[in-house]
Amino acid sequence: MKTTARLPAQASAPGTIRIVETPIVVAMVTSGVALATAAIQLLNQNRQNAKIEKLKADLNRGSALQLEYFKALMAFQVEGRSKRLQSIGNMIEVSQTIKDKVRLISDHPRSFPYREHLKRELTSLQDRVSQVFAANQISIDDIAWKIAHTLKNECISGLQLVIDSEAHSTGGPEPVAEKIERISILQGELRIAGRETIEEISGAIARDIKAESVRSKSAANIIQN
Repeated sequence: MKTTARLPAQASAPGTIRIVETPIVVAMVTSGVALATAAIQLLNQNRQNAKIEKLKADLNRGSALQLEYFKALMAFQVEGRSKRLQSIGNMIEVSQTIKDKVRLISDHPRSFPYREHLKRELTSLQDRVSQVFAANQISIDDIAWKIAHTLKNECISGLQLVIDSEAHSTGGPEPVAEKIERISILQGELRIAGRETIEEISGAIARDIKAESVRSKSAANIIQN
């Protein structure tokens, strides 16, 4: 009968741990590493998302504040230009009243029999044009101010010309006609300044709206991205 010799198992060295690698152990280790990696990625993603959300919130607050600032600035600019236009209109209005009065007295002197009453009325108109100019001069620019100031002086001198002609029977229709023509020319120059103000208001509003639209779109793109 033939026997088979068995070799003795090789003994492990003293103090060593024998590691037996099996597919199950490898799978467990791989799974653990994957879970740890996923957890780290999720944590980083959450932090990144939190930063993005904070940035969006900051941008939204900034956009809201910018919009309020834009509205306030536009209102201030429009109000300032509107006051300038109103001031020009006030000067044209009072000068037109004076011009019509001077022309009426010059053309129909017999229609005003009460000379003292007429003198008081003309003196009152002199005070009125001075007051209107004083009340509105701060709202107009330098060019319009010079025109309005000259117009005020021409109105006062035109009224004084009528007052003096009533007192001394001098002057005549020609100086009065020249004064009326001078007042008309200055009124025309103020009207041009008024039209330029209207165009300036319209242009400023259009530019401001366009700039705000571009800024809003840029902010929206930053938030979305």
